[in-house]
Amino acid sequence: MTYAAIFSIFFLLLGGMIYDLLGRRATVAIMFIIGALMTAPLPYGKDLHLKTLYFTIFKVAFNSSVVPLLMNPFINDYVQVQDRGLAMGMQNFGISTGSLLSVAGLYTITSKLNQDVAFSFLALL
Repeated sequence: MTYAAIFSIFFLLLGGMIYDLLGRRATVAIMFIIGALMTAPLPYGKDLHLKTLYFTIFKVAFNSSVVPLLMNPFINDYVQVQDRGLAMGMQNFGISTGSLLSVAGLYTITSKLNQDVAFSFLALL
């Protein structure tokens, strides 16, 4: 988790440029797809000798796909001025909660399950 946070700090520098180059909707769509692709291989790592390294690599890539989503300008576009603080707080709460659940829930649960069940569980989440 620490490596993911450190790497995503460097990715913050590029987040604004990505929105400028690709546009808002394309950037958000690409980041959601990258995030989904980074969670899909997690159950394969449970039988590896270096499963912590395997998980860390995918967690770093997942966090890097979340950072540009935090910088999205949609709140300024769609939320009234008096409600923007609450909207940004709810957005950051959701991202933080999702990140904690992905570490505590996905990795812990899928590492203890059979691969067929783990992929089904991961798909439902």
